[in-house]
Amino acid sequence: MTGNLNGSLREHERQAAAYAGLVDQAARAGRTPPSPPASLMALLRSNGAPSAGPAETGPAWPQLHPAALHGTLGRFVRAAAPHTEADQAGILVSCLVLLGGLVGSRPHVIAGNERHGTALFAVVVGGTSKGRKGSAMAVARALADTIDPAFIRSRLLGGFGSGEALVDEVRDPGDDGADTGAADKRLCVDEPEFARLLKVVGRDGSILGQIVRHAWDGRRLETRSRARTVVASDFHVSALCQVTAEELRARLTDTETYGGTANRFLFAAVRRGELHPTGGNVHQHILDDYGCLLREHIDTSTRLRAARGDAHRPFTRSPAAETTWARLYGRLADDEPDGLLGSIIARDAAQCLRLSLLYAVLDGAPDIDVQHVRAAEALWDYSRSSAAYVFGDSLGDQVADRLLAALRAAGESGLDRTAQSAAFGRHVPAARLDLAGERLVALGLAVRRTEDTAGRRRLLLCACEESASSEERGVGG
Repeated sequence: MTGNLNGSLREHERQAAAYAGLVDQAARAGRTPPSPPASLMALLRSNGAPSAGPAETGPAWPQLHPAALHGTLGRFVRAAAPHTEADQAGILVSCLVLLGGLVGSRPHVIAGNERHGTALFAVVVGGTSKGRKGSAMAVARALADTIDPAFIRSRLLGGFGSGEALVDEVRDPGDDGADTGAADKRLCVDEPEFARLLKVVGRDGSILGQIVRHAWDGRRLETRSRARTVVASDFHVSALCQVTAEELRARLTDTETYGGTANRFLFAAVRRGELHPTGGNVHQHILDDYGCLLREHIDTSTRLRAARGDAHRPFTRSPAAETTWARLYGRLADDEPDGLLGSIIARDAAQCLRLSLLYAVLDGAPDIDVQHVRAAEALWDYSRSSAAYVFGDSLGDQVADRLLAALRAAGESGLDRTAQSAAFGRHVPAARLDLAGERLVALGLAVRRTEDTAGRRRLLLCACEESASSEERGVGG
Protein backbone atom coordinates (compact mmCIF):
# COMPACT_ATOMS: atom_id res chain seq x y z
CA MET A 1 0.00 0.00 0.00
CA THR A 2 2.77 2.45 0.97
CA GLY A 3 4.73 1.64 -2.17
CA ASN A 4 1.68 2.28 -4.37
CA LEU A 5 1.02 5.59 -2.61
CA ASN A 6 4.62 6.76 -2.99
CA GLY A 7 4.60 5.75 -6.62
CA SER A 8 1.38 7.70 -7.24
CA LEU A 9 2.82 10.75 -5.54
CA ARG A 10 6.02 10.58 -7.60
CA GLU A 11 4.03 10.21 -10.81
CA HIS A 12 1.81 13.14 -9.79
CA GLU A 13 4.89 15.28 -9.15
CA ARG A 14 6.43 14.31 -12.50
CA GLN A 15 3.31 15.08 -14.51
CA ALA A 16 2.58 18.27 -12.55
CA ALA A 17 6.12 19.52 -13.25
CA ALA A 18 5.76 18.71 -16.95
CA TYR A 19 2.41 20.52 -17.10
CA ALA A 20 3.83 23.55 -15.29
CA GLY A 21 6.55 23.73 -17.96
CA LEU A 22 3.92 23.80 -20.70
CA VAL A 23 2.05 26.57 -18.88
CA ASP A 24 5.26 28.62 -18.63
CA GLN A 25 5.95 28.21 -22.33
CA ALA A 26 2.41 29.33 -23.19
CA ALA A 27 2.70 32.35 -20.89
CA ARG A 28 5.96 33.46 -22.49
CA ALA A 29 4.42 33.15 -25.95
CA GLY A 30 1.22 34.94 -24.93
CA ARG A 31 -0.91 31.86 -25.64
CA THR A 32 -3.74 30.38 -23.61
CA PRO A 33 -2.27 27.71 -21.30
CA PRO A 34 -3.25 24.13 -22.18
CA SER A 35 -5.68 22.14 -20.05
CA PRO A 36 -4.12 19.60 -17.66
CA PRO A 37 -3.62 16.21 -19.35
CA ALA A 38 -6.23 13.55 -18.62
CA SER A 39 -3.62 11.32 -16.97
CA LEU A 40 -2.77 14.05 -14.44
CA MET A 41 -6.44 14.72 -13.69
CA ALA A 42 -7.00 10.99 -13.18
CA LEU A 43 -4.13 10.88 -10.69
CA LEU A 44 -5.54 13.87 -8.82
CA ARG A 45 -8.91 12.14 -8.53
CA SER A 46 -7.47 8.79 -7.46
CA ASN A 47 -7.16 7.65 -3.85
CA GLY A 48 -3.41 7.64 -4.06
CA ALA A 49 -3.00 11.27 -5.07
CA PRO A 50 -3.20 14.43 -2.97
CA SER A 51 -6.78 15.57 -2.54
CA ALA A 52 -8.55 18.70 -1.42
CA GLY A 53 -10.04 16.89 1.55
CA PRO A 54 -12.75 14.38 2.47
CA ALA A 55 -15.81 13.90 0.31
CA GLU A 56 -18.30 16.72 0.67
CA THR A 57 -21.84 16.22 1.97
CA GLY A 58 -24.84 18.49 1.43
CA PRO A 59 -24.95 20.95 -1.48
CA ALA A 60 -22.44 20.33 -4.25
CA TRP A 61 -19.23 22.34 -4.26
CA PRO A 62 -19.62 25.37 -6.60
CA GLN A 63 -18.23 24.98 -10.11
CA LEU A 64 -16.57 27.89 -11.90
CA HIS A 65 -17.76 28.10 -15.51
CA PRO A 66 -14.91 28.69 -18.00
CA ALA A 67 -16.68 31.85 -19.23
CA ALA A 68 -15.69 33.55 -15.96
CA LEU A 69 -12.02 33.09 -16.90
CA HIS A 70 -12.40 35.53 -19.75
CA GLY A 71 -9.65 37.43 -21.49
CA THR A 72 -6.15 38.22 -20.29
CA LEU A 73 -7.08 37.97 -16.61
CA GLY A 74 -8.55 34.52 -17.16
CA ARG A 75 -5.39 33.40 -18.93
CA PHE A 76 -3.33 34.72 -16.03
CA VAL A 77 -5.39 32.74 -13.53
CA ARG A 78 -4.88 29.55 -15.53
CA ALA A 79 -1.15 30.22 -15.86
CA ALA A 80 -0.73 31.03 -12.15
CA ALA A 81 -2.85 28.24 -10.68
CA PRO A 82 -0.35 25.36 -11.10
CA HIS A 83 2.27 27.35 -9.15
CA THR A 84 0.19 28.10 -6.05
CA GLU A 85 -2.05 26.29 -3.61
CA ALA A 86 -4.74 28.95 -4.06
CA ASP A 87 -8.08 28.07 -5.63
CA GLN A 88 -8.64 29.37 -9.19
CA ALA A 89 -11.90 31.05 -8.15
CA GLY A 90 -10.15 32.66 -5.21
CA ILE A 91 -7.39 34.03 -7.44
CA LEU A 92 -9.92 35.34 -9.97
CA VAL A 93 -12.13 37.09 -7.41
CA SER A 94 -9.14 38.53 -5.54
CA CYS A 95 -7.69 39.89 -8.79
CA LEU A 96 -11.02 41.41 -9.83
CA VAL A 97 -11.36 43.22 -6.50
CA LEU A 98 -7.80 44.60 -6.55
CA LEU A 99 -7.83 45.54 -10.23
CA GLY A 100 -11.30 47.03 -9.93
CA GLY A 101 -9.98 49.24 -7.15
CA LEU A 102 -6.82 50.08 -9.04
CA VAL A 103 -8.74 51.20 -12.16
CA GLY A 104 -10.34 54.08 -10.29
CA SER A 105 -13.70 55.81 -10.50
CA ARG A 106 -13.73 57.08 -14.11
CA PRO A 107 -15.18 53.95 -15.80
CA HIS A 108 -18.82 53.69 -14.78
CA VAL A 109 -22.33 52.81 -15.88
CA ILE A 110 -25.65 54.39 -14.94
CA ALA A 111 -28.61 52.20 -13.97
CA GLY A 112 -31.71 53.34 -12.16
CA ASN A 113 -30.18 56.82 -12.01
CA GLU A 114 -27.37 55.44 -9.86
CA ARG A 115 -23.70 55.31 -10.74
CA HIS A 116 -21.89 51.96 -10.64
CA GLY A 117 -18.13 51.73 -11.05
CA THR A 118 -15.62 48.91 -10.97
CA ALA A 119 -15.31 48.85 -7.16
CA LEU A 120 -16.24 45.41 -5.78
CA PHE A 121 -16.68 43.99 -2.29
CA ALA A 122 -15.97 40.26 -1.98
CA VAL A 123 -15.60 37.60 0.71
CA VAL A 124 -13.35 34.61 0.05
CA VAL A 125 -14.81 31.74 2.09
CA GLY A 126 -12.53 28.84 2.96
CA GLY A 127 -14.25 25.50 3.39
CA THR A 128 -11.82 25.03 6.27
CA SER A 129 -8.87 26.90 7.77
CA LYS A 130 -6.78 25.27 5.01
CA GLY A 131 -8.76 26.85 2.18
CA ARG A 132 -5.75 29.01 1.18
CA LYS A 133 -7.78 32.24 1.27
CA GLY A 134 -4.70 34.35 1.92
CA SER A 135 -2.76 32.65 -0.87
CA ALA A 136 -5.27 33.92 -3.42
CA MET A 137 -4.90 37.46 -2.13
CA ALA A 138 -1.10 37.16 -2.25
CA VAL A 139 -1.20 36.20 -5.94
CA ALA A 140 -3.58 39.05 -6.75
CA ARG A 141 -1.44 41.53 -4.83
CA ALA A 142 1.67 40.39 -6.71
CA LEU A 143 -0.09 40.88 -10.05
CA ALA A 144 -1.48 44.31 -9.14
CA ASP A 145 1.97 45.37 -7.95
CA THR A 146 3.31 44.97 -11.50
CA ILE A 147 0.52 47.26 -12.80
CA ASP A 148 0.41 50.01 -10.18
CA PRO A 149 2.92 49.55 -7.35
CA ALA A 150 1.95 52.88 -5.77
CA PHE A 151 -1.61 51.63 -5.30
CA ILE A 152 -0.45 48.45 -3.58
CA ARG A 153 2.07 50.33 -1.46
CA SER A 154 -0.18 53.11 -0.18
CA ARG A 155 -3.84 52.38 -0.94
CA LEU A 156 -4.36 49.05 0.82
CA LEU A 157 -6.05 49.47 4.21
CA GLY A 158 -5.54 46.64 6.69
CA GLY A 159 -9.11 45.98 7.80
CA PHE A 160 -12.24 48.07 8.26
CA GLY A 161 -11.48 48.95 11.88
CA SER A 162 -14.31 50.98 13.36
CA GLY A 163 -15.07 52.81 10.12
CA GLU A 164 -13.44 56.13 10.97
CA ALA A 165 -10.13 55.00 9.49
CA LEU A 166 -11.80 54.17 6.19
CA VAL A 167 -13.47 57.58 5.94
CA ASP A 168 -10.23 59.32 6.88
CA GLU A 169 -8.35 57.55 4.09
CA VAL A 170 -10.65 59.00 1.41
CA ARG A 171 -11.61 62.26 3.15
CA ASP A 172 -12.36 65.54 1.42
CA PRO A 173 -10.33 68.69 2.13
CA GLY A 174 -11.25 70.40 5.37
CA ASP A 175 -13.27 73.61 5.40
CA ASP A 176 -10.46 75.49 7.13
CA GLY A 177 -7.94 74.66 4.39
CA ALA A 178 -5.50 73.12 6.87
CA ASP A 179 -6.39 69.58 5.79
CA THR A 180 -5.89 69.08 2.05
CA GLY A 181 -7.74 65.75 2.12
CA ALA A 182 -6.76 62.44 0.54
CA ALA A 183 -4.51 62.83 -2.49
CA ASP A 184 -5.71 59.50 -3.91
CA LYS A 185 -9.39 58.65 -3.48
CA ARG A 186 -8.86 55.01 -4.39
CA LEU A 187 -8.79 52.52 -1.51
CA CYS A 188 -8.90 48.75 -1.16
CA VAL A 189 -9.71 47.33 2.26
CA ASP A 190 -7.89 44.07 2.98
CA GLU A 191 -9.96 42.51 5.78
CA PRO A 192 -8.67 39.07 6.85
CA GLU A 193 -11.31 38.75 9.60
CA PHE A 194 -14.76 39.19 8.05
CA ALA A 195 -16.32 37.58 11.12
CA ARG A 196 -14.95 40.46 13.20
CA LEU A 197 -16.60 42.93 10.85
CA LEU A 198 -19.96 41.19 11.30
CA LYS A 199 -19.50 41.18 15.07
CA VAL A 200 -18.96 44.95 15.11
CA VAL A 201 -21.84 45.57 12.67
CA GLY A 202 -24.17 43.65 14.99
CA ARG A 203 -23.45 45.84 18.00
CA ASP A 204 -26.07 48.36 19.11
CA GLY A 205 -25.09 51.84 18.05
CA SER A 206 -22.39 50.74 15.61
CA ILE A 207 -22.15 52.86 12.45
CA LEU A 208 -19.73 50.51 10.69
CA GLY A 209 -22.49 48.70 8.80
CA GLN A 210 -23.80 51.98 7.47
CA ILE A 211 -20.32 53.10 6.42
CA VAL A 212 -19.72 49.81 4.58
CA ARG A 213 -23.08 50.06 2.81
CA HIS A 214 -22.58 53.70 1.83
CA ALA A 215 -19.02 53.00 0.66
CA TRP A 216 -20.29 50.34 -1.75
CA ASP A 217 -23.15 52.58 -2.86
CA GLY A 218 -20.78 55.52 -3.41
CA ARG A 219 -22.76 57.74 -1.07
CA ARG A 220 -21.28 60.55 0.99
CA LEU A 221 -19.47 59.27 4.09
CA GLU A 222 -19.30 61.20 7.34
CA THR A 223 -17.96 60.62 10.84
CA ARG A 224 -18.27 63.05 13.73
CA SER A 225 -16.26 63.47 16.89
CA ARG A 226 -15.78 66.25 19.39
CA ALA A 227 -12.62 67.33 17.62
CA ARG A 228 -13.86 67.39 14.01
CA THR A 229 -16.24 66.16 11.34
CA VAL A 230 -14.73 64.17 8.49
CA VAL A 231 -16.53 63.93 5.16
CA ALA A 232 -15.70 61.83 2.10
CA SER A 233 -17.18 62.01 -1.39
CA ASP A 234 -16.20 60.99 -4.93
CA PHE A 235 -14.19 58.07 -3.55
CA HIS A 236 -13.54 54.61 -5.03
CA VAL A 237 -13.52 51.94 -2.31
CA SER A 238 -13.21 48.19 -2.84
CA ALA A 239 -12.87 45.45 -0.24
CA LEU A 240 -11.55 41.90 -0.10
CA CYS A 241 -12.37 39.89 3.02
CA GLN A 242 -11.59 36.39 4.25
CA VAL A 243 -13.49 34.02 6.52
CA THR A 244 -14.04 30.31 7.10
CA ALA A 245 -17.42 28.78 6.35
CA GLU A 246 -17.88 27.88 10.03
CA GLU A 247 -17.27 31.46 11.15
CA LEU A 248 -19.58 32.83 8.49
CA ARG A 249 -22.43 30.50 9.39
CA ALA A 250 -21.99 31.33 13.08
CA ARG A 251 -22.01 35.10 12.57
CA LEU A 252 -24.29 35.75 9.62
CA THR A 253 -27.51 34.51 11.22
CA ASP A 254 -29.87 37.47 11.24
CA THR A 255 -31.22 38.82 7.95
CA GLU A 256 -32.55 41.99 9.52
CA THR A 257 -29.20 42.85 11.15
CA TYR A 258 -26.74 41.73 8.48
CA GLY A 259 -28.65 41.30 5.22
CA GLY A 260 -28.25 44.86 3.97
CA THR A 261 -24.50 44.71 4.57
CA ALA A 262 -23.89 41.18 3.31
CA ASN A 263 -25.62 41.65 -0.04
CA ARG A 264 -23.03 44.23 -1.04
CA PHE A 265 -20.47 41.40 -1.10
CA LEU A 266 -19.72 38.68 -3.63
CA PHE A 267 -19.04 35.34 -1.94
CA ALA A 268 -16.48 32.88 -3.31
CA ALA A 269 -16.05 29.45 -1.74
CA VAL A 270 -12.44 28.27 -2.06
CA ARG A 271 -10.35 25.27 -1.12
CA ARG A 272 -6.76 24.25 -1.63
CA GLY A 273 -5.84 23.67 -5.26
CA GLU A 274 -2.40 22.22 -5.97
CA LEU A 275 -0.16 20.83 -3.23
CA HIS A 276 3.16 22.66 -2.89
CA PRO A 277 5.29 21.64 0.12
CA THR A 278 7.29 24.88 -0.24
CA GLY A 279 4.15 27.00 -0.46
CA GLY A 280 4.26 27.64 -4.20
CA ASN A 281 5.25 30.82 -5.98
CA VAL A 282 3.94 32.24 -9.24
CA HIS A 283 6.95 32.94 -11.42
CA GLN A 284 7.82 36.61 -11.78
CA HIS A 285 7.84 36.47 -15.56
CA ILE A 286 4.19 35.30 -15.48
CA LEU A 287 3.29 38.22 -13.22
CA ASP A 288 5.26 40.70 -15.35
CA ASP A 289 3.95 39.48 -18.71
CA TYR A 290 0.29 39.44 -17.75
CA GLY A 291 0.60 42.59 -15.65
CA CYS A 292 1.99 44.42 -18.68
CA LEU A 293 -0.87 43.21 -20.87
CA LEU A 294 -3.52 44.19 -18.32
CA ARG A 295 -1.96 47.63 -17.85
CA GLU A 296 -2.05 48.13 -21.63
CA HIS A 297 -5.70 47.04 -21.77
CA ILE A 298 -6.71 49.45 -18.99
CA ASP A 299 -4.90 52.29 -20.77
CA THR A 300 -6.37 51.29 -24.14
CA SER A 301 -9.92 51.39 -22.79
CA THR A 302 -9.32 54.93 -21.51
CA ARG A 303 -7.57 56.01 -24.72
CA LEU A 304 -10.29 54.69 -27.04
CA ARG A 305 -13.00 56.46 -25.08
CA ALA A 306 -10.99 59.69 -25.05
CA ALA A 307 -10.56 59.48 -28.82
CA ARG A 308 -14.35 59.30 -29.16
CA GLY A 309 -14.74 62.33 -26.90
CA ASP A 310 -16.62 60.41 -24.19
CA ALA A 311 -13.90 59.71 -21.65
CA HIS A 312 -16.12 60.89 -18.79
CA ARG A 313 -19.39 59.47 -20.09
CA PRO A 314 -20.91 56.19 -18.85
CA PHE A 315 -20.05 52.92 -20.55
CA THR A 316 -22.88 51.48 -22.62
CA ARG A 317 -23.66 48.01 -23.95
CA SER A 318 -23.53 46.99 -27.59
CA PRO A 319 -26.90 46.02 -29.17
CA ALA A 320 -25.99 42.32 -28.90
CA ALA A 321 -24.93 42.79 -25.29
CA GLU A 322 -28.28 44.48 -24.56
CA THR A 323 -30.05 41.33 -25.69
CA THR A 324 -27.78 39.15 -23.55
CA TRP A 325 -28.25 41.49 -20.59
CA ALA A 326 -32.06 41.44 -20.95
CA ARG A 327 -32.04 37.64 -20.78
CA LEU A 328 -29.75 37.68 -17.72
CA TYR A 329 -31.79 40.38 -16.00
CA GLY A 330 -34.99 38.37 -16.43
CA ARG A 331 -33.30 35.29 -15.03
CA LEU A 332 -32.04 37.21 -11.99
CA ALA A 333 -35.47 38.72 -11.40
CA ASP A 334 -36.96 35.22 -11.17
CA ASP A 335 -34.34 34.05 -8.66
CA GLU A 336 -35.93 34.78 -5.28
CA PRO A 337 -35.03 32.07 -2.75
CA ASP A 338 -36.33 32.27 0.79
CA GLY A 339 -34.33 32.91 3.92
CA LEU A 340 -30.83 34.22 4.32
CA LEU A 341 -29.76 33.25 0.80
CA GLY A 342 -32.48 35.42 -0.70
CA SER A 343 -31.26 38.39 1.32
CA ILE A 344 -27.61 37.83 0.40
CA ILE A 345 -28.23 37.71 -3.37
CA ALA A 346 -30.65 40.65 -3.39
CA ARG A 347 -28.22 42.87 -5.34
CA ASP A 348 -27.51 40.31 -8.05
CA ALA A 349 -28.22 42.63 -11.00
CA ALA A 350 -26.03 45.43 -9.62
CA GLN A 351 -23.19 42.97 -8.98
CA CYS A 352 -23.42 41.62 -12.54
CA LEU A 353 -23.48 45.16 -13.90
CA ARG A 354 -20.26 46.07 -12.11
CA LEU A 355 -18.60 42.82 -13.12
CA SER A 356 -19.48 43.27 -16.80
CA LEU A 357 -18.02 46.80 -16.71
CA LEU A 358 -14.79 45.59 -15.12
CA TYR A 359 -14.40 42.73 -17.60
CA ALA A 360 -14.78 45.29 -20.41
CA VAL A 361 -12.13 47.62 -18.97
CA LEU A 362 -9.69 44.73 -18.45
CA ASP A 363 -10.31 43.76 -22.08
CA GLY A 364 -9.29 47.20 -23.30
CA ALA A 365 -12.82 47.73 -24.63
CA PRO A 366 -14.52 51.14 -24.85
CA ASP A 367 -17.93 49.62 -24.06
CA ILE A 368 -19.53 46.43 -22.74
CA ASP A 369 -20.01 43.56 -25.17
CA VAL A 370 -21.61 40.12 -25.07
CA GLN A 371 -18.56 38.29 -23.73
CA HIS A 372 -18.31 40.68 -20.81
CA VAL A 373 -21.93 40.09 -19.80
CA ARG A 374 -21.45 36.34 -20.08
CA ALA A 375 -18.28 36.46 -17.98
CA ALA A 376 -20.12 38.49 -15.34
CA GLU A 377 -22.98 35.99 -15.34
CA ALA A 378 -20.60 33.05 -14.95
CA LEU A 379 -18.84 34.63 -11.99
CA TRP A 380 -22.13 35.64 -10.39
CA ASP A 381 -23.36 32.05 -10.73
CA TYR A 382 -20.27 30.93 -8.82
CA SER A 383 -20.88 33.51 -6.12
CA ARG A 384 -24.53 32.55 -5.83
CA SER A 385 -23.65 28.85 -5.63
CA SER A 386 -21.01 29.64 -3.01
CA ALA A 387 -23.58 31.39 -0.84
CA ALA A 388 -25.99 28.47 -1.24
CA TYR A 389 -23.19 26.03 -0.36
CA VAL A 390 -22.31 27.92 2.81
CA PHE A 391 -25.77 28.80 4.11
CA GLY A 392 -27.93 25.97 2.78
CA ASP A 393 -31.49 26.51 4.00
CA SER A 394 -30.64 28.96 6.76
CA LEU A 395 -33.56 31.36 7.13
CA GLY A 396 -31.76 34.37 8.55
CA ASP A 397 -34.05 34.18 11.59
CA GLN A 398 -32.17 32.97 14.66
CA VAL A 399 -35.26 31.60 16.41
CA ALA A 400 -36.60 29.81 13.33
CA ASP A 401 -33.17 28.38 12.47
CA ARG A 402 -32.62 27.08 16.01
CA LEU A 403 -36.13 25.67 16.18
CA LEU A 404 -35.64 23.85 12.87
CA ALA A 405 -32.38 22.36 14.16
CA ALA A 406 -34.14 21.17 17.33
CA LEU A 407 -36.98 19.64 15.30
CA ARG A 408 -34.54 17.76 13.09
CA ALA A 409 -32.69 16.49 16.15
CA ALA A 410 -35.99 15.25 17.59
CA GLY A 411 -36.73 13.23 14.48
CA GLU A 412 -40.16 11.78 13.75
CA SER A 413 -41.39 12.28 17.30
CA GLY A 414 -41.32 16.07 16.88
CA LEU A 415 -41.65 18.62 19.69
CA ASP A 416 -44.66 19.94 21.54
CA ARG A 417 -44.83 23.50 22.84
CA THR A 418 -43.22 22.63 26.15
CA ALA A 419 -40.30 20.88 24.45
CA GLN A 420 -39.87 23.75 21.98
CA SER A 421 -39.62 26.22 24.83
CA ALA A 422 -37.15 23.97 26.65
CA ALA A 423 -34.93 23.92 23.56
CA PHE A 424 -34.43 27.68 24.10
CA GLY A 425 -33.95 27.43 27.86
CA ARG A 426 -37.46 28.90 28.22
CA HIS A 427 -36.08 32.32 27.28
CA VAL A 428 -38.16 32.83 24.09
CA PRO A 429 -41.80 33.95 24.44
CA ALA A 430 -44.46 31.52 23.26
CA ALA A 431 -45.76 34.00 20.69
CA ARG A 432 -42.28 34.30 19.14
CA LEU A 433 -41.97 30.51 18.97
CA ASP A 434 -45.38 30.27 17.31
CA LEU A 435 -44.32 32.79 14.65
CA ALA A 436 -41.14 30.83 13.97
CA GLY A 437 -43.11 27.59 13.74
CA GLU A 438 -45.61 29.11 11.33
CA ARG A 439 -42.76 30.29 9.10
CA LEU A 440 -41.27 26.80 9.00
CA VAL A 441 -44.65 25.34 8.09
CA ALA A 442 -45.22 27.96 5.37
CA LEU A 443 -41.83 27.17 3.84
CA GLY A 444 -42.50 23.43 3.82
CA LEU A 445 -39.76 22.78 6.37
CA ALA A 446 -42.09 21.55 9.12
CA VAL A 447 -45.61 20.17 9.59
CA ARG A 448 -48.02 20.21 12.49
CA ARG A 449 -49.75 17.05 13.67
CA THR A 450 -51.71 15.95 16.70
CA GLU A 451 -51.16 12.95 18.93
CA ASP A 452 -53.81 11.32 21.08
CA THR A 453 -52.97 10.95 24.76
CA ALA A 454 -54.89 9.81 27.81
CA GLY A 455 -55.95 13.40 28.38
CA ARG A 456 -55.83 16.41 26.07
CA ARG A 457 -54.61 15.92 22.50
CA ARG A 458 -50.94 16.83 22.07
CA LEU A 459 -50.00 19.32 19.32
CA LEU A 460 -46.61 18.54 17.76
CA LEU A 461 -44.34 20.34 15.30
CA CYS A 462 -42.22 17.99 13.17
CA ALA A 463 -39.45 18.66 10.66
CA CYS A 464 -39.96 17.58 7.07
CA GLU A 465 -37.32 15.52 5.31
CA GLU A 466 -34.32 17.77 4.59
CA SER A 467 -33.75 16.61 1.02
CA ALA A 468 -37.36 17.17 0.02
CA SER A 469 -37.64 20.61 1.56
CA SER A 470 -34.32 21.71 0.06
CA GLU A 471 -35.36 20.66 -3.44
CA GLU A 472 -38.69 22.47 -3.12
CA ARG A 473 -36.95 25.70 -2.09
CA GLY A 474 -34.15 25.44 -4.69
CA VAL A 475 -31.33 25.30 -2.14
CA GLY A 476 -27.92 24.77 -3.65
CA GLY A 477 -29.03 25.40 -7.21
